[in-house]
Amino acid sequence: MQATLLITVLALGAPALKEKGAKTTILGEWVAEQCIVSGRPPAQWKGETRWVFKSDGARSISKGGQQLVTGTYSIDTRKSPAILDLDPNAPAGSYPCIYKIEEDTLTLNVGRQKAPRPEAFDSPPGSLCTLYVFKRVTAKD
Repeated sequence: MQATLLITVLALGAPALKEKGAKTTILGEWVAEQCIVSGRPPAQWKGETRWVFKSDGARSISKGGQQLVTGTYSIDTRKSPAILDLDPNAPAGSYPCIYKIEEDTLTLNVGRQKAPRPEAFDSPPGSLCTLYVFKRVTAKD
């Protein structure tokens, strides 16, 4: 009886655990809500910018429905904060990043190629990084 109860509890709890894990992954589509470049929003910050991270290591960026960039990425979630490299095998060098996910919000700080990896989630004047804040795109979006 106790074994059956334990199996039932584990089986019922498993979907909730799986859903919670899905919320902490970078996989999926994200829409940018904020962008700061060296302490300021970019002058051309118009239109909806979306980033997509796929499970095969592919990524893309679109703006206003038009695809702008495709590439690859790699992550290491064992670091704190988690690190992400955009186009890790690019001849000109990768874009070193840090990121964090809190519920449906992705905060991503993208360093410039050949620049040091950002250490904090900010982009002060004169810095060589761009700070983004994204919201996860859900089926209703």
